[in-house]
Amino acid sequence: MVRDYGITPELVHYACLVDLLARGGLLDEAKDVIGTMPMEPDASIWRALIGACRIYSNTHMAKTAFEKLIELEPTNAGLCVIIQHLCSFRSLVRAGDKSHPKSKNIYKKLTFLLTSAKEMGYVHDLKWVLHDEDD
Repeated sequence: MVRDYGITPELVHYACLVDLLARGGLLDEAKDVIGTMPMEPDASIWRALIGACRIYSNTHMAKTAFEKLIELEPTNAGLCVIIQHLCSFRSLVRAGDKSHPKSKNIYKKLTFLLTSAKEMGYVHDLKWVLHDEDD
């Protein structure tokens, strides 16, 4: 892009690259792109990675991406769907797990988001749930 067309890549270009790599099953390569970006990744980049992690059942990477996403958008009600799917596998959030330094705030936000989703009529669909294959 830079050499041939003189275009400096912007965040949207990186988001597309991450999405393409991740959907193609190249999750590690997508994560490498995120790690080498000259700017901080935004929520769209983490959502692209989470979507592919769900497809390829990569629970470890999904957990990392979700933690970044919740930091960027802690009050986004749209995260309720992601939370519902990600919380359904045991490796992400174990019942009673308080090991994260911000677990109190995380659980408070989770409760708020899940309650908001239910009030809006959200009904979970278990066919898209990730399954932790390590257990």
